[in-house]
Amino acid sequence: MRKSVISVLGASALAVGWALLPQPAAATLVDPPIQIGSGLGTTACPIPNGTSGPGCHDFGGETNVFGNTLDMFYTSNTNSGVTDNPVLLILAVPNDSTTTPALGAGAVSSATLFTPSQYNATTGAIISPGTAISTIGFGTTSYGLDGNGQEGLMTSSKPKDIYSFLGAISPTISGDASNNFANLSGADASIGITATNFGIYVYALDTSSFDNKDIIDVSLSVPKGTFAVAWDENAQNLFGTPFTEAGWDNGTGSGGGGGGGGGNVPEPSTVAVFAAGLLGLGYAMHRRRSA
Repeated sequence: MRKSVISVLGASALAVGWALLPQPAAATLVDPPIQIGSGLGTTACPIPNGTSGPGCHDFGGETNVFGNTLDMFYTSNTNSGVTDNPVLLILAVPNDSTTTPALGAGAVSSATLFTPSQYNATTGAIISPGTAISTIGFGTTSYGLDGNGQEGLMTSSKPKDIYSFLGAISPTISGDASNNFANLSGADASIGITATNFGIYVYALDTSSFDNKDIIDVSLSVPKGTFAVAWDENAQNLFGTPFTEAGWDNGTGSGGGGGGGGGNVPEPSTVAVFAAGLLGLGYAMHRRRSA
């Protein structure tokens, strides 16, 4: 009995001693975050709002438009960057399906890391070549995720924002709740898309560094109405993207949007009217010559 009492007292002393030792600080969500722009070298909004560039906000002063390219801008001046974790590009595609997903591994075709000395901070022009990110994972098991490229469908009744949706899978992912179904569907409604769900896709950009004012430039092909946010973390901080700095392919961004197409394609009715006008003009000129 005496021995067991001593053991209990010893264990209690160890527990108290451990509690008194400095414990690792919990990671905190950083603001300013990772912003999404239209891509370096584009004429739309290559440097998102909050830097020396103008940004390119749409939909009531929120979201930055993109098309065939986008850039992920690490806005922090003081917080240390990534050393070994992939940076996540998270895409939300309207009216998606789990049986026939809109996106696959090839939707994100390339990614390049640029440091501040390699781009013009005012215009977004490229000064010197960046470093290609050779590994782009469609899905990942980092941050406790399950490795699926498409993580499911976010609806108005399921976890209502992108980070909560992924946080239901991963215990480490949490973030700004503004990328919620109401905001995403409201923006898409302004361009004629009635969204009943958003397919949530994860692409892991495996870069060994992502530090203050760095930019990852991405080439991609996604449907019109798609949103883009980012996620990253280190031992001290969590990095996400609020809705006010999210990317949105509204069909007017660099390259015309809508899955990588060129300019806007006229509606069939417009083409028909134009053709009819040409035929009428030709007929009138023929009548005039005959007279």
